[in-house]
Amino acid sequence: MPRFIPLLSSLFILSACNATLTPEQQAEVEKLSACDKINALVKGYSNEFNGLKSQKVTNKYADIWQAKYQLVGDRCQISQFSGQQLAYQCQKGFNNQVDALENYKEAVAFTQACLSPDNWKMEQVSNGQSVRTNFHLENFPIISIHSGKTLAKMNNTWSTSFQVGAQPTSYAK
Repeated sequence: MPRFIPLLSSLFILSACNATLTPEQQAEVEKLSACDKINALVKGYSNEFNGLKSQKVTNKYADIWQAKYQLVGDRCQISQFSGQQLAYQCQKGFNNQVDALENYKEAVAFTQACLSPDNWKMEQVSNGQSVRTNFHLENFPIISIHSGKTLAKMNNTWSTSFQVGAQPTSYAK
């Protein structure tokens, strides 16, 4: 995948229209636990997350939908770049590594608690600047949680991301 695609993805997030759920829909979403959401994402992957999509933005590179609920941060989306599989992605920014890692650890913990009864395998890769945990089970999408320093030049910023979909294209090594 070309290196500019992650940058374009970030720009699409910022340009997306704000779709809002009805108060009734929002009340239902707020009742869902993290496990309910993760299970819906895993099941929804096979039907292109159709029940989880909201507002759509399209351009020549990708189709991007605002997700109906968030797991990490408040800007989750479902994206499909030209001819590729869809992925549910969330990201949350932090001013320091400590807060980013704390958020990452929480996400790994609630994901592991939800998936462990089904024998999902967990793999973790770290290089000191970033850490990634992948959960995988045959015939299911990969769940990947990553925390690391961003490429921002102006600030010392960190982020944590959560993805459900095909194998991530880059790993912390």
